[in-house]
Amino acid sequence: MDKKFWWVIVLLMAVAGVVTFLLWPKVELSEIKIANITLLSFFAMEKGFLKEEGLRVEVESMSSEDSVSALLAGEVDYVGLGVFTEPTIKTSLRNAPIKTIVFTTGHETFFLIARPELKLKNLKTIGIYCRHCLQHYLVLKFVEKNDLEVEIIAPKTQNVLWSGKELRNLLLSGKVDAILSSPVNALVNPQTQGFPILDAITYVTPSGLSVRNDKIEKEPEEVRKVVRALEKSMELILTRPEETKELLLKRWGPAEKLKKTEEDLAMTAELFYSLLETALDRRNIAADEGAERNIPADEGAELLIQIVKAGEFETIQEVEEQIVTPEDLQKVFDFRFVK
Repeated sequence: MDKKFWWVIVLLMAVAGVVTFLLWPKVELSEIKIANITLLSFFAMEKGFLKEEGLRVEVESMSSEDSVSALLAGEVDYVGLGVFTEPTIKTSLRNAPIKTIVFTTGHETFFLIARPELKLKNLKTIGIYCRHCLQHYLVLKFVEKNDLEVEIIAPKTQNVLWSGKELRNLLLSGKVDAILSSPVNALVNPQTQGFPILDAITYVTPSGLSVRNDKIEKEPEEVRKVVRALEKSMELILTRPEETKELLLKRWGPAEKLKKTEEDLAMTAELFYSLLETALDRRNIAADEGAERNIPADEGAELLIQIVKAGEFETIQEVEEQIVTPEDLQKVFDFRFVK
């Protein structure tokens, strides 16, 4: 057969391919907006778990206070809960139409990073992200346990959250002796390299996702899809450590930017993964979907409500004397969508 014949065949196959592509039914993705993605949401996006559920995500970054306002106003569909969850919990307790539908309360480690010349017993000031919040409570417990006499430096008002950069600048400028830092800031950020980790504070820390009540009522299938995607992220972390570490490295950015060698960053990912695995090992997964069960009075959920109820507390006792009722838990949490 001559070459002209084969060229005709190739052309016909190419045309058939194009026609098939154009006529093939397209899968429409529903768009959702999430404010302040957590690590679980990041993994769900990177691995395509949300896309598998037919969802396209638009991410909005904003403060915890602003994210709650945006959720109530319908400007975002979901809000990720991280270290500073108090505004969301407080709003729910005031009977606002918001529920937290995924909530993990694992044991996570925060590091106490100090100026190089200081030892734990010499500390006079410790900087923290927020005042009258979970982290404030953790530091008060730590100070009492170690019989320290220190001043806690935090934003002057309750609902203000210092950024990691602002907190590091306090340490770098010598305005505080030490800061309480998240694992990422302590282990990865180049500005804290050379500052020793004096101690570690391990306690229950929250992570989760909140949504408006009308979204739960009108679009329960979408909520189920989001929850399923996050559950896949949890499963990934607990069963595929090497893949998880690769995703952590991607989230942190290139080694050159972080002023670390590839080997150092890999070791950091190894350490951070062990902390992450421990955190999720105690996660509070509440109930089978649709099951008629009470919301469990989990240690972390109760503690967060106690902190919010205590308001402008200055002592551990002011927090721990707060009573958490089943009605309080039901105002804040709705775990019907979790398997």
